[in-house]
Amino acid sequence: TGKWLGAVGPSAVPSMIADKAYATSYGMVRNEGDRFSFWHTSNAHSNNEEKGRWLWNDGAGKLCGWYAEENPWHMFYLEEASMATAEELAAAREAFDVAYAAAKTVLDASEYNATSEDLPLQTTAENSAYYIWTNAQEPSEGPIAQLVDGVVGNNNFFHTQWNAPVPAGPHYIEVDLGEGNDLTQFTISYTTRINNNGQLADFPDAIEILGSNDKNSYSPIVTFNEGLPQDQGLEWESALVDLDDEYRYLRFNVTAEKTFWHMAEFDITSKVISVNDSYKNVVNEVAVLKALYDNHANNSAYGYSELTVATDALNAAVEAVNEGVGGETAIDRVDVESEMTEIYDLQGRRINEITEKGIYIVNGNKVLVK
Repeated sequence: TGKWLGAVGPSAVPSMIADKAYATSYGMVRNEGDRFSFWHTSNAHSNNEEKGRWLWNDGAGKLCGWYAEENPWHMFYLEEASMATAEELAAAREAFDVAYAAAKTVLDASEYNATSEDLPLQTTAENSAYYIWTNAQEPSEGPIAQLVDGVVGNNNFFHTQWNAPVPAGPHYIEVDLGEGNDLTQFTISYTTRINNNGQLADFPDAIEILGSNDKNSYSPIVTFNEGLPQDQGLEWESALVDLDDEYRYLRFNVTAEKTFWHMAEFDITSKVISVNDSYKNVVNEVAVLKALYDNHANNSAYGYSELTVATDALNAAVEAVNEGVGGETAIDRVDVESEMTEIYDLQGRRINEITEKGIYIVNGNKVLVK
C-alpha cells in the first residue's frame, strides 16, 4: 500500500543489479511500523548465479531483495543512509529550509552582485594583451595553443616538456594582461586532459599564482594545493582571487610529481563582485555562500543524507560570513516578544528561549538579537 516517490539517486542503486542499463530509477515507500522503508525496483534480467532470495540482516541495515527465476523483477532494500523515519526526514527538511532561508537573508543583506567574463587568452600576438606562453613546451606534442582553443577531447591538450633533458621546475604558464589592465578579482579554471587509450598521470598537484610588472621580480599572490583533480576530463575552478596590487603579468607555477604536467583547457575569468560596505571584508565568504545557495536551489527531491549535508554546509558558510562582520548584518532588527511560539537557531534546532546573541528564526521570521 505504498506510494511512488521521485527518482532515486544513482549512488543508491545497489551493485547487486547485474545490468544497471535495464534498471528503473523509481522507488516505492512502505510503512514498517515506525520506520519507512525505501525500496528500489529493477526489471533487469539477471544473468548472474544469484538465485533464490537475498535476506535482509536488520541488525546491520544490509540490503535485501528477492528473485524468482520466472520473474525478472527485483526489489532491493537500500543502505541505511536512506533509512530515516518519517519524523527524521521531516526534521531534516525543516532544518534545511531554515538554513536555506538564512543563507538568502545574508545574501540579501550583503547586496551581493557578480559579473564575470573569460579573458580572451591567445598565443599568436606576443607582447599583446592576453598572450599566454610557457617556459617548458614539450616539442613532440601538446602545443600551448591547444590549451586555449576551447576544445576538450582526445589528443587535444597542452603538455610541458617530458623529453630529456627535462627543464628544472616549476614548469609554468604566464599571461600578459596588457598594460593598464583593470583586473582586480578573478578565478582560474582548467579541465584535465582526456586520453581514450588508457590511464593518465602527471596531473597538476598545486598551482602558485605570482604577479609582476617587469617579468623579473614576482610577488606571490596565492597558492592552490587542495582538491585539484587527478583524473581525466574533470573541471576545476579556484576560489576568488583578489589582487591587492596592479600587475601586468600573472605567472602560474604548476607543480606535479614528475615536474612535467598537462591540461586540456585553461581559463582566467574576471569576476566583479560587489557587496555593501558592511561585508567588504568577507567578500570571498559571501561568494562561497552564494555558490552553495545556487548549487542547492533544486532541492525538492533531496533525501535525508542530502538534506543534512547541505544544511551543514549552508550553516557553516553563513557562520563564516557572520563571524567576519562581527555578527552585524543588515537583517532587520526585530524585538523579541514574549508571545513567541516557535524559535529555531541557524542549525535548525528548536529552542525554548533565546539566551545568546545571534540570528534566529522566530515564527518564520529572521531575527537578529543583540
